[in-house]
Amino acid sequence: MSSLFEGAEIVKEVEGGLCLLLWVHTKARKTGFGALGARGLEVYVREVPEKGRANRELVRLLKKSFRIPKDEVKILKGEKSRQKLVFLKGVTKKDFEEKFVRQKNGG
Repeated sequence: MSSLFEGAEIVKEVEGGLCLLLWVHTKARKTGFGALGARGLEVYVREVPEKGRANRELVRLLKKSFRIPKDEVKILKGEKSRQKLVFLKGVTKKDFEEKFVRQKNGG
């Protein structure tokens, strides 16, 4: 099966922020981030993928994790798909790397 995002970078710094390619697992036991995989950064959300509930939880997770306002998180592609391309306004690749190094080290 071909992906809309085939060949896309998982983490890409663009003018004004950062684009992330995500692979979202819904109905998870716990909301949080997983590993970087071939399909994107794995993200787990507790909500079900109905009426935008999982997307809203994803946006809350991203805004909290990167300490940015909710309106600075945009789902660019994949609103109704597990694979999503999101834009985080004002976030840099360095911010992303620091967040995930800290997470890996238990902080």
